[in-house]
Amino acid sequence: MIKIAVCDDEKLYVDKISLCIQKVCSAYGKNHKVSKCFSGEELIELYQNEYFDAVFLDISMPGMNGFKTAEKLIAMRKNTIIIFVSSLENMVYSSYEYRPFWFVPKIQISMLESVVKKLIEKIVSEENESRHICLQIENKKQIEIDLKETAYFKTDDHYIQIVMKDLSVSKSYRNKLDNIEEQLRSFWFVRIHNRYLVNLKMISTIEKRECVLINEERIPVSRANMAHTKEMFQDYMRSMR
Repeated sequence: MIKIAVCDDEKLYVDKISLCIQKVCSAYGKNHKVSKCFSGEELIELYQNEYFDAVFLDISMPGMNGFKTAEKLIAMRKNTIIIFVSSLENMVYSSYEYRPFWFVPKIQISMLESVVKKLIEKIVSEENESRHICLQIENKKQIEIDLKETAYFKTDDHYIQIVMKDLSVSKSYRNKLDNIEEQLRSFWFVRIHNRYLVNLKMISTIEKRECVLINEERIPVSRANMAHTKEMFQDYMRSMR
């Protein structure tokens, strides 16, 4: 799912940009979620707990302006994709400090659709890049897994299944989850429960008793594993700065 945030203190532009994103994502056949914010402070609060593929951001806003907001976003995740949409056309060169994907002047809002298309193409292209590793699964047998598509491993009565981002499930392999965890220790997987080993890249938010994945699936987090899960998630987010 493509997740995009739109932040502008003018509802007219928030709605206009959101509608354009929805139109383009639908044309590409991509599942999407657009979150609307009306201040930099609101966006930062949302961004602390949720992953977004990109952010459309106004510059001139009451309170925290767009540049200050962009600075905080990048400090949280260095690979943040930012598109400035602003009536301050003279600020285009100043915006380069934040390495925006694009700068859309509001006076030329008609160019928005072509920019959104370029953005979605970029996101889709990056999604298609995969990273495969070989995993020893049972009786010295090895299988190849795609780390970008693997959501989590789950165990049931000494058997392991691999669940992918699209919710497809592998056949069952006889193995211990401890063995899989050891092999994936350096690949940002975290044991959130005695039955689940989850790809940190797939986690959107961590709630009181469960984590929500980017595909919106919910998985229980045990009380004993909650502190470690949160710590690992924070470490992963810091690594993205």
